[in-house]
Amino acid sequence: MNQKNGIDHCLMRCGGRITQLANIWSVYDERIRRPVGICDRCGHVQISRLFGTAEYTALNSSFFAGQYDPATADTRTNTREKRIQTTLTRLAPVIGKSHGEGNLLDVGAGEGWSYHIAQQLGLDYYVVEAQPNLVRHLKSRGAAIAAGTVQGLLPDWSQQFKVILLRHTLEHLLNPIGDLETLAQCLAPDGFLYVALPNFTKARPKAGFRTDYLRPVHISYFTPNKLEWLLHLAGLRAGSIHDEGELWAIARLENSKVELKDERDENRTRFNYLVRTNRSRDIRNIGRILGHRLLGRLPGPAQQIVRWGRKALSIP
Repeated sequence: MNQKNGIDHCLMRCGGRITQLANIWSVYDERIRRPVGICDRCGHVQISRLFGTAEYTALNSSFFAGQYDPATADTRTNTREKRIQTTLTRLAPVIGKSHGEGNLLDVGAGEGWSYHIAQQLGLDYYVVEAQPNLVRHLKSRGAAIAAGTVQGLLPDWSQQFKVILLRHTLEHLLNPIGDLETLAQCLAPDGFLYVALPNFTKARPKAGFRTDYLRPVHISYFTPNKLEWLLHLAGLRAGSIHDEGELWAIARLENSKVELKDERDENRTRFNYLVRTNRSRDIRNIGRILGHRLLGRLPGPAQQIVRWGRKALSIP
């Protein structure tokens, strides 16, 4: 991402610049505060000081090690089964055209629950995954590692996949349009891409807005228009953008005509409303984050004493 005077360009490639809205907080981020902002031309909301590759890799390693531990995968069986069923239901209208010989690619496969999707479709299972512990787990599940990053797929995997899954991955990408362009080149002529991601227009965080919903591992916060725009720029066309609790679409290699909407006013209003309504939760969570940082600075024995005390007092 090119920067001038420390100001990021909008990831929607609209020519706009990102102006800061607020700081976000996370126990996983080395920085105490990280700014998130809005495009001054199209209203896209994104991290307003984009990461360098090494910094973002380290942050992702810390986050996913805590959130997706393969050793505890079996305890999340109900969640996994729900994801599988939801995905199969959404793919049902196009499954008939994709069943049989061919390849399925899951980008950011995590624990590998999409292996069951590949089985249902009769397709060979490939993944894009970079986290070493998840790579080992995926291989044990029978996955073949196509690449560690999306950009690493070409030229070997050009036009090789009947189905590409991009579930809750697009919001993590530092170059979403470039990565979608690469994935489009990896689709077979009769293939399709399934994308699902958080819906910023339906954001209703329960644990805090700036400390829960706005995560440093999430680079962008998408509306239906911005998702459709990205697909359009990558040479993909979605039959429809499903504006539900999460955004999702099935896209194919077709040209489309899409207007990039100016959503500055509604996104600012939405953002400010969520900041106000979640202020008390955020203040409490910021206290916990700062306490966690302070604990990490204490000597080992002192850390253990504090942990015993918190457990005895039932303090989370």
